[in-house]
Amino acid sequence: MKYFHNKDRVRVAEIGNHLYGKFGTVVRLLMRDHSAWVRMDEDLPDSLVCSFPDPTDHRHRDILLWPDQCEKA
Repeated sequence: MKYFHNKDRVRVAEIGNHLYGKFGTVVRLLMRDHSAWVRMDEDLPDSLVCSFPDPTDHRHRDILLWPDQCEKA
């Protein structure tokens, strides 16, 4: 992908990424470097450090990704 857009459905396409093949939805764009917070469809693996670790908060599935790590779903 070249750029994210709000509400894009994406699949992590970066080989070697812990989330390879997983799907999510863009929930917040960051214009400084074209990255975005992506809410994954499933919980993040324990091997990833989560900025929002509270499982009662929907943000526990959010992760910062860049367009070159993803493809449109």
